[in-house]
Amino acid sequence: MKITVFGCGSIGSRHAKNISKIGGHDLCLYDTVLTNAEKLSVETGGKIATTIEEAFEASPDAVLICTPPDTHIEIAKQALESGAHCFIEKPLAVEYVAASEITELAEQRGLVCMVGFNLRFHPGLVKIRQLIDDGSLGRIMMIRAEYGQFLPDWRPGSDYRNNYIANKSRGGGIIREESHEVDYVQWLGGPIEDIYVAAGQLSDLELESEDSAVMIIRLKSGALAEVHVDCVQRGYSRKCKVIGTEGTAEWVYETGVTVTHAAGDVESIDISPEPNLMYFDEISHFLKCCTGTAEVPVDGRSALTTIAVIDAAHRSVISHKSERVL
Repeated sequence: MKITVFGCGSIGSRHAKNISKIGGHDLCLYDTVLTNAEKLSVETGGKIATTIEEAFEASPDAVLICTPPDTHIEIAKQALESGAHCFIEKPLAVEYVAASEITELAEQRGLVCMVGFNLRFHPGLVKIRQLIDDGSLGRIMMIRAEYGQFLPDWRPGSDYRNNYIANKSRGGGIIREESHEVDYVQWLGGPIEDIYVAAGQLSDLELESEDSAVMIIRLKSGALAEVHVDCVQRGYSRKCKVIGTEGTAEWVYETGVTVTHAAGDVESIDISPEPNLMYFDEISHFLKCCTGTAEVPVDGRSALTTIAVIDAAHRSVISHKSERVL
């Protein structure tokens, strides 16, 4: 396939390199910072487009949209109207209505619109999902999810203030940026009914949006979920605990899964894959979706649900009340 990558920063570069490893595809690279595309071209052999128009002149079969959230809709619309399948990094868009229009356009054209929630491809979380599906944990009562890491440590050597998370107008803020946790809580526990959120800018970092948030969630199943996200803590923390009537399972990103069964026996499962593996599996899966040999794990409709939760979360921050997810 002919594949165009829009945005050659951290995640765009990762996806382009993985496609290059898979082989057999023609890459075209576009970034508003030309040197980013030039460097990636050397590493992948992809050709460079200097404008968005030039990027589409290559008539791509698929595009990867790895630009800031506020630019997703414009590029996705042009891609879908040209007949290209779309892989869009999360979040699908900043605004629900615009995201809905893109989703409907993809459905009307019969094109793939896959949103990049890479944690669904982490073997540790996949194991948790398997434990839920096979009934090992019984009925799910509670889910606790956490992510935290000091923002300046995300991309050493670059100014964190230039990251879109720092800029409210570009779709910034930790709630939207780390919507991974909101996505996989729904993946594990089902749809969200309502949400209460306390959030704020608690650190001394120079940000326009919240850097910390605590969410209390009620799922439609009746289960409860707690989600903690921040970009202020030192070190790296990403983990999830699922509490069921027949067992408790805890996933820690760096180490794996621990299952405590009803009888009291504890099972430790070492799952600590090389970090790039889930990204490689994710983009490989997208390419299979484009050829009709795999199903889309997170399509536009699923991503829309997460945007609705994020919108409710932001309403809750303002109202100081629990907000229903529309």
